[in-house]
Amino acid sequence: MKLINRHCVYRNTKRQQGFTLIELMVATTVFSFVLLIASATAIQIGKLYYKGLIQAATQETARNVSDDLTRSFQFANGALILGTNNASQRQYCIGDTRYTGWINQQVAGGAEGLRAEQFSGTFDCAAGIPLPTSKRELLAENMRLLDFNVSPVGTSGKTFQINVRMTYGDNDLLTIYQPDGTTEVDVNGDGSPLSPAEIREATCRTNIAGSGFCAVSQLDNIVRKRLN
Repeated sequence: MKLINRHCVYRNTKRQQGFTLIELMVATTVFSFVLLIASATAIQIGKLYYKGLIQAATQETARNVSDDLTRSFQFANGALILGTNNASQRQYCIGDTRYTGWINQQVAGGAEGLRAEQFSGTFDCAAGIPLPTSKRELLAENMRLLDFNVSPVGTSGKTFQINVRMTYGDNDLLTIYQPDGTTEVDVNGDGSPLSPAEIREATCRTNIAGSGFCAVSQLDNIVRKRLN
């Protein structure tokens, strides 16, 4: 009769045993927790990345607008001419260029934000007669002007201050609108529309969904004409 070593049988049986149900549940829970943290971190990094891109693009556009205005004012002949000037539209002409800015109008669906038009010879600043030879939109899609102002400094007629403030984002991301983005905030509680000063101070809402897709940039510049 062949004898069986009971110790060997016991050892072989123990080697063939797998994980218990409790061990699997603990391992699954730990893995899920790690995966959750990794996913949340990846989402946050993605939000910060896109917010950085939008902020950089908005700042770059503001610099380009300021540079465009600066070049026109430095090298243009003639005095600054004020065209349309009200709460919703600002218009300035210098040399052969007319700049028209629509305050708090988002560039989307054909709507314009800040337009630069070139004219040939003498033209009517307010009426734009004769027709311009070319025109450019200086703001990118989804951007809007919060402030656009050009004013003389001193009495020489050669030095000007340029103020440009713009934002990227939809209505619901801006503090001057209700959270639903459909109506403006009634600051005074009297049903009156927002004043230019209130629009100029608009900022991006924080701690809401989509806040990373909003940015505000402002540039103030002093320009001196180099030509008479």
